[in-house]
Amino acid sequence: MNLIQVKTLTKIIKIIIERKFQSMIVFNFNWQECKKYEIAMLKLDFNNDEEKEVVKDILTIKLTNVYKWDGQSH
Repeated sequence: MNLIQVKTLTKIIKIIIERKFQSMIVFNFNWQECKKYEIAMLKLDFNNDEEKEVVKDILTIKLTNVYKWDGQSH
């Protein structure tokens, strides 16, 4: 994946968010490409303060459940 592809995907994601299209998750199973996307996305801020708090709460709950499940699976 080259810089042009990363910039193109970043632009597409930004347009989707700005136009308030459906929520989305972008998957990529190539670690190196994920790092490039992560760096490109760091400067973008899509959520307002209320949405950030909801995301934080959801992640906290989900991670807590994963840790509990992982502890029980051994």
